[in-house]
Order: sequence, then C-alpha cells, then structure tokens
Amino acid sequence: MSQAPSLPFFVDAYLADTTHLTTEEHGAYLLLLMAMWRRGGSVPDDDADNARVVRLTPRRWRQVKERLAPLLVLGDGEIRQKRLQKEWDFVQNRRNAASQNGRLGGRPSSNKNSDLEKAGGFSSLKRDESPQSHTQRKIPDASASSSETGVPDRQASSRKRLSYPAAFEAFWSAYPTDSLMSKKQAAEAWSRLPLEAREVATASLPAFKAYCQNHPDYRPVHAVRYLSQERFVGFSETAAKVSQLVFVAKGSGEWEAWQRVKRTASARSDAHQKDGWWFPSRWPPETRQQGEAA
Repeated sequence: MSQAPSLPFFVDAYLADTTHLTTEEHGAYLLLLMAMWRRGGSVPDDDADNARVVRLTPRRWRQVKERLAPLLVLGDGEIRQKRLQKEWDFVQNRRNAASQNGRLGGRPSSNKNSDLEKAGGFSSLKRDESPQSHTQRKIPDASASSSETGVPDRQASSRKRLSYPAAFEAFWSAYPTDSLMSKKQAAEAWSRLPLEAREVATASLPAFKAYCQNHPDYRPVHAVRYLSQERFVGFSETAAKVSQLVFVAKGSGEWEAWQRVKRTASARSDAHQKDGWWFPSRWPPETRQQGEAA
C-alpha cells in the first residue's frame, strides 16, 4: 500500500477552533485525525479500537469522545471530519487524474481534459477554467469555515458573513463570552438541542452571570460546553428560585435589616445596576418595618 500523502495542517486555525480542549484532549484529537488520514478519511466508530489509537483507556476515551463530538461527524458506524474528508477526496481525485493522464501518455490535451472533467477528474495544472498556479488550487465549498471540523480551510478570497437564528443571537448576546470562544461552534451545539432545552439555556443565563460576577477568579466555561454538557440545567433551577425572590440593594435600610438577621454576601445585578442580594421578601419577617412597607 502506498504511503498516505501529507495531511494539510494550519496551526493558527487549529488553535482558534480548539481553545476549549485540555492538553489530553488535544493529543487524542490529533492522534484521531492522523488515524483518519492514514485510513482513508475516516475511522470505524469502535471505542475499543479508537481507545488504542489515542492511547487512552476505553472508559477515558468515551469521556473524551463526548468532548470532541462537536468537532466530529458520527454516523453510519464511522467517525469523520468534514474538512479532512474533503481534503482526502481532493487528494484521491488528483491521484486518479494523474494515473489516468499517465495511461493516456502524459498530460492530456484540452479535449482529453474535457473528457476527464466529465468523468469527475481534473488536469494536473487546474481544477477550473481560471488561470492560476496548481499550488493555489481552489477547494469546493471554500465558504465552509474551519470551525466546522477543527481542520483549517485553505486560502479563500472571500467568505460570506454567517447569520444565526434570533433565539441563538439572544443567547449569545447574554452569555459571558470572550474572544477565544467560537460563535459558530456554539451555534452548532445550540442547533443540536431540543427547543425546550434552548429555552432553558437562555433562561439560565442571569443566574450563571451572577455566579461569574460573584466569583471573579472563575473563567466562564466555553459556550459549547455549557450547551453540549447541559451545564445550564443547574443554573436554570437557580434562576427559577431567584425569580421568586426580591432584590435588595446594598446599603439600603432593607439591606441593613437583613444583615442583622443573617450576614449575606453581595453580587452585582445587571437588571438593577446595583450590588445587593435576593431575599424572600423586601424586609425580614422579624422587622416591624415590613408591615409598614406593605
């Protein structure tokens, strides 16, 4: 069997799409990509076999596999990756065309090129009618982003601006994002959720943001993980409880009254633009002023 061609790899694009992975997950992902490339663009969806490929125990591989799922295509008993599959298909088509050219006595004439293109092949110098170097070849579906798969695209002269559903835009604008988070990957994770889960995820954000603000050393989890691992469930329950409470601003008379009853830490409320906390009522039950306020 002939040696597999070199796998195209762009470091900057890869790192931009995998910032949420741990060192262990990076290693497993790269080993899996290399195995796909050597095996013809995909590997069987066999946990025991893939665990050996990525040098992990089967139990640990299943855990890592869940983390890598947004970057992969699973189905029909195979594990694939969209961009890697396209690159592999391109290389094979190029090899087939070169082989056919050789059988025809070298580089085909324009008439032979036409016959090859009808058969799905292409010449060794060009893939379309536009004059360009074979080292600057075009790739079908060049508008596809590398974040679909984690394998970077080749150069594209222009890309269309992606649009997202309004419900996802509302989630994304409310999520505590940073510059390292991929909006496109988050949208893909969002699209895999049932409608009810999407609503729960959005409703959970006030509680999640309050948690982040109250723990300044905590870096918000990547939105992909927040969605794919359903981190929002616990915060949704917290948000439901908070919705039944009353926000009391720090420094107010009500705040001082509650502090005499029980000492409470404060957090910033985006809705009130103040520091304070949520209590069962405006005044503590033990305070006479509660009746006066009512």
